[in-house]
Amino acid sequence: MTRHQLSTTKLTYRYPDRLVLQNVSLEVSTGSSLGLAGSNGSGKTTLLKCLAGLFRPSAGSVTLRSGDADVGRSSWKIRIGLVGPYIAWYDELSAEENLVFFTSAVGCHVEGKELDNALDRFGLKGRGVDPVGSFSTGMKQRLQFVLLTLRMPPVMLLDEPTATLDQQGRAAVTALIEEQRDRAAIVIASNDEEDLGLAKSRIQLS
Repeated sequence: MTRHQLSTTKLTYRYPDRLVLQNVSLEVSTGSSLGLAGSNGSGKTTLLKCLAGLFRPSAGSVTLRSGDADVGRSSWKIRIGLVGPYIAWYDELSAEENLVFFTSAVGCHVEGKELDNALDRFGLKGRGVDPVGSFSTGMKQRLQFVLLTLRMPPVMLLDEPTATLDQQGRAAVTALIEEQRDRAAIVIASNDEEDLGLAKSRIQLS
């Protein structure tokens, strides 16, 4: 198994009207997990988007390494899986069509039994043919974890992972995190102590 390491050095991010993150340095690697705690507006989501390569820091750096080599930013999407309430689906497509599209975009090929098993694991058995536009907020959140399960990227970034889930959904997410704890680098951003408790260490954003 190739070791992956995601790190920041003095990362700073400034929106036009305010400074959100300043001089944040962190490191998470295969077999480790990090919780990001902080009040609303403290920059947890912004930091995750920087870690995912969606935002470029105003200053400082984000580095992803695979083994002994730096990974070019154009390849980050293959190795990083991001779950968050801002992730959009194609509402007019079925759940299965969305999953096939988004897995193929990162070079994965899934079909049939594999799709059924992943949907069943997160309580969406029999809903694969339904348009995602008919799904509740919690079901769309579950679908994000179905996609993560199909991809199993070596780096997992989870933003408020259980915020919209019922107890069954929370249990399924907890089981996935515990299952992947030794093979992936995991970052969990949340205000929920139950979520943060799944991480081996944490930092507090202010």
